[in-house]
Amino acid sequence: MAFYVSSPTELQVMSALQTWIMEVLTLDINHVIRGYNNMAAPPIGEYAIISKLRMTPLSTPWIAYNDTKVPATESETTFISSECVYQIDCYGATAADRTTILHVLTRSDATSEWFAAYGAANAITMDTFYTEDPTRSVLTNEEAQYEDHWLLRMHFGLTQQVSTSVNFMDAALVKPIVNVNTLP
Repeated sequence: MAFYVSSPTELQVMSALQTWIMEVLTLDINHVIRGYNNMAAPPIGEYAIISKLRMTPLSTPWIAYNDTKVPATESETTFISSECVYQIDCYGATAADRTTILHVLTRSDATSEWFAAYGAANAITMDTFYTEDPTRSVLTNEEAQYEDHWLLRMHFGLTQQVSTSVNFMDAALVKPIVNVNTLP
């Protein structure tokens, strides 16, 4: 039995969020980066870091079957709706303004339409639920100077799918039992 995650992958969700933030905050791809990556120094100047915090199931799983009538191509797909929470950390002189922009736009129809269009073009379903209020976080640099650091948490709805290959039964040979009332 083969297992594989079909949609959405972590990379697909992160790419959608990164693309939206780049468009809204007019930052390039080098200044909107994935969090929890200690391989490189943070960018110079204004930048944002995206970090996945948690994923909470919102439903019990449901299953769809795909019987193609061709052996070894049949599958079942298990779906589950989840709430995903991502933290967006903004750094730089305009960090407070940038988190306010993200906070306000997350609650707009324009953002819902943007994610619907992006999802349709990239085969993922991602709905914005809400954003927690922006918060200032204390950050000191190596010179013991305070730096501007604001963060907010965005809540999204995702429907995830895991597909497995299965074989369906096409026929069964049934032999009748003779005299079922007689004990040996």
